Amino acid sequence: MRRAEIETLARRWIGFWRDGSLEGLEDAKADDFFDRSAAGHDADRAGLKAEVSALHRAFPDLEAVADSISVDVALGVATIRWTATGRHEGEFLGVPPSGRRVSLHGIEVIRCSDGVVAERWGEWDEGAILTQLAGFPLAAE
Repeated sequence: MRRAEIETLARRWIGFWRDGSLEGLEDAKADDFFDRSAAGHDADRAGLKAEVSALHRAFPDLEAVADSISVDVALGVATIRWTATGRHEGEFLGVPPSGRRVSLHGIEVIRCSDGVVAERWGEWDEGAILTQLAGFPLAAE
């Protein structure tokens, strides 16, 4: 895949997280898609769909933006550094709804092949999220 194709797919990918719309998500994943960061859900296509849905149930007004996207054409990989904010209105990480507005930060790495995402690695600062859900501001704020 060319750089522009990988970057377009990366922007589309973060869009699923941004607006919670699952329309087109299945078309963006390979049939044998594998989520290498499948903590608490299945590592296949259905598991990722469930994760996106659960995040938007917990934060119905979630707004996510790609802070930066880096592309390695030789590997077919895009790295997306992102920030998201939302009001905690549903259970998340075992914490009941608090009504607090939180900020999440993380990184998505997607391997692209034949115009779709074949693999995904995702990391976020769970400790910082739990701190905010408990009502404590982050030290950097």
